[in-house]
Amino acid sequence: MEIKISSLSVTECGPLKDVKIDFNDSEKGIPQSVTVLGGANGTGKTTTLELIFSLFDLFKLPPKIKFDPSDPM
Repeated sequence: MEIKISSLSVTECGPLKDVKIDFNDSEKGIPQSVTVLGGANGTGKTTTLELIFSLFDLFKLPPKIKFDPSDPM
């Protein structure tokens, strides 16, 4: 099973107040195969990843990778 996320809209979740993140390739209009989240500390990178992985749990979808935000790596 392959899942591609085209966008994520978030309202009032941690540092993300009213955000829409578009994961589509701007030229092709389809979800990109790789997306890099970058930004200063406290801007919502981890919150974004936690929201995406929560969707897997909500819909009982098996993610291809395991993510534990509490793991210090």
